Amino acid sequence: MYGSSPKPRTRWYPYYVTNAKPNGKNIHIPCEQVDSQIPEWLSRITIETSLIPEIRIVYQSQVTQATRDDQEKKIQNLRSKISELRNEEARLGRLYISEKISEETYDQLHAEWKERIRNSELKLCDIERGSTEIMDDLDLAILLLSNIAILYHRLDEKKRAFLLQILVKRIIVSHDGLIIGQDLHSPFTYLLKVYEGLQDSKRQLNRSEQVGLGVPFTSLK
Repeated sequence: MYGSSPKPRTRWYPYYVTNAKPNGKNIHIPCEQVDSQIPEWLSRITIETSLIPEIRIVYQSQVTQATRDDQEKKIQNLRSKISELRNEEARLGRLYISEKISEETYDQLHAEWKERIRNSELKLCDIERGSTEIMDDLDLAILLLSNIAILYHRLDEKKRAFLLQILVKRIIVSHDGLIIGQDLHSPFTYLLKVYEGLQDSKRQLNRSEQVGLGVPFTSLK
């Protein structure tokens, strides 16, 4: 849906309208009807700060596991390549010293070798700090998700729109204009799944403990 602001003779109001025409006509939903639900919707996807340490443990373990094998292989290959390039650079120097190549040829080839070594070293640095950058991104994202509802209330309309663009690809609404779901940007979708998984695990644990104390399932909420 996209926003529109018709100007009829009776009254003016902005609304969201569908591009497609379900049942042969566009669906129009007043913007205020959807926008007024956003604070409550944000509170539903806000992460509890008490669970942040556990969420961090999960994604740190998963990121490390996912990047370690591939990262180690790439690092090993690049280090071997750099070692070979340095050997070739040394051989080039010996050729120049023994006057088997001219100074002009040496300068040209030496500059090319130095550039190839520099590029390989830069790639190696990028790979070695790659997982750290991913962790940093996740740390920032989880802080935003844990404060999103409070932050939204403190911003003006323009900054609220910008904040939502960072967080969400699209908000899903029913034909009646009720928010029924969302499609978040990465890594917010991943973090929310981790969070919901931890919540489910805690609920199951609580139920098991209550059943162990003789509380029947029918009394659990």
